[in-house]
Amino acid sequence: MTMQWSGSAAAGHAWRRATRSLSGGGCVEVAIAPHAVLIRDSKDRRGPRLTVTRGTWQRFVGAVRSGAVAEPPRVLRAAA
Repeated sequence: MTMQWSGSAAAGHAWRRATRSLSGGGCVEVAIAPHAVLIRDSKDRRGPRLTVTRGTWQRFVGAVRSGAVAEPPRVLRAAA
C-alpha cells in the first residue's frame, strides 16, 4: 500500500463527501486524480491530505462493501 501526506496535490480536483456523512461535518472527503485518490478531513480542508493509489482505494472500498471492514462505533461527545 502506498500512502503519503500531500499538501498541495489537490489543486483543481473535485472533492466529494460520502452520502452517509454525519450532519456535524464529521467525515472525510475524497478527490479522484488520474493516478491517485486524495483524502482530507472535511472540517480542515486546508490541512494535510492523505494520498493513496487508485488500486489501494479500490481495494479499501471493496473491503468496506463486502463487510470485511466494520463501521467504527459512533463517538458521542458531551455538550460543553
